Amino acid sequence: MKIGKLLPGLLLIAVPAFSFAGGFQIGLQGARQNGMAQTGTALSLDASSLFFNPGSACFLDSASHINLGASLVFANVGFKSQDGFYTAGNEKKIGTPLFFYFSHRFKKHPKITLGLSINNPFGSGLKYADSWLGQYAIREISLKTFSFQPTLAYKITEKIGFGAGLSIYTGELYLRRAIPTSDTQGNAGQALLTGTSLSVGFNLGLLYKVNEKWQLGLNYRSNALMKLKNGKAQFDVPSALADSFPNTAFTSSINLPYCLSLGLAYKPVQRLILSMDINYTGWSGYDTLKFDYAINSVPLKDTKLTKSYKNTFCFRFGSEWRVVERLSLRVGAYYDLSPVQADYLSPETPDANRWGITGGVSYQAAKTLGIDLAMVYTASGIRNGGSPETGFYGSYQSSALIPSFGMHIQF
Repeated sequence: MKIGKLLPGLLLIAVPAFSFAGGFQIGLQGARQNGMAQTGTALSLDASSLFFNPGSACFLDSASHINLGASLVFANVGFKSQDGFYTAGNEKKIGTPLFFYFSHRFKKHPKITLGLSINNPFGSGLKYADSWLGQYAIREISLKTFSFQPTLAYKITEKIGFGAGLSIYTGELYLRRAIPTSDTQGNAGQALLTGTSLSVGFNLGLLYKVNEKWQLGLNYRSNALMKLKNGKAQFDVPSALADSFPNTAFTSSINLPYCLSLGLAYKPVQRLILSMDINYTGWSGYDTLKFDYAINSVPLKDTKLTKSYKNTFCFRFGSEWRVVERLSLRVGAYYDLSPVQADYLSPETPDANRWGITGGVSYQAAKTLGIDLAMVYTASGIRNGGSPETGFYGSYQSSALIPSFGMHIQF
């Protein structure tokens, strides 16, 4: 293996490990929607509409809504070498994406709704044993991103609502990987990359209430350029090699993808809602990943890694049945296509086409308070391949069990 290929770390906000949706999206933005396979573009369930379709926030049934909660991601990633004699898996870490939404419709101006959305739309986390076969590609990666979205929605007519939000993204990087040096005990050296980033995008939504039974929704979440300007690269190597591996700053950037969603909701009877979302995500903007180190040496050079992601579709189907006045049940299913192409598969991006089944329940504990629970099971097929840039090949398969907890308050 060439040292130059092993040293450029992976920018956390740009590189997916295991996440709920394709690439490095996190499709866990509301407990009620989680039970319906994350459909929400054509629905007005609660204040989470600020994320799924700001235009639908105009049609919430109360003037003020608060919605909050979190999910627990229990993920499993398995690896098998090409000869089939070596297997490995990720060490168990629990992901905890969360969400908070607040919306308010003014009494004197009932066509105007203001809101604030806070959630984790992108992120991932993955950890292998330090001594595993792919340690020179990745030992541990953790991505934490937050979106803060102030939103304005306007009811154009009694059937049409439009909303727009300013999405402010923050990102935090933590990456560890081995480098091909060793101390007197034979332990490999290590590179640690950390950093933070800030970016801005927007979220637009339009909802059309065709009649009492049908609703159509359209949502566009823009791309956003994340710039990491003061990242820190730290190296743990024998003292004799310290000049070859200097601790230094680095810069990089990545375009978070845009997402265009079309939603359809149908209410055949008063107590039943059927919903469908089609998401088109613009991953092709993630073509290359560049690293510019403030200090260079013979083994530590500025690098350019080819990613060549492709745009993808995700198909989601959900339903909600209000059993009695206070109790609602939900089920759903989805199929999500991976943006990672065959020649760019690596252990920090073990992404593959995946399917999921979901279920959920809500209980209206009081007139103003409801409790929401959901469960998601998602799994991928076996993905074979590797990357010529790392020279690391094998097969991967992943799955996750994700319970979600939330509450909605309206007044």
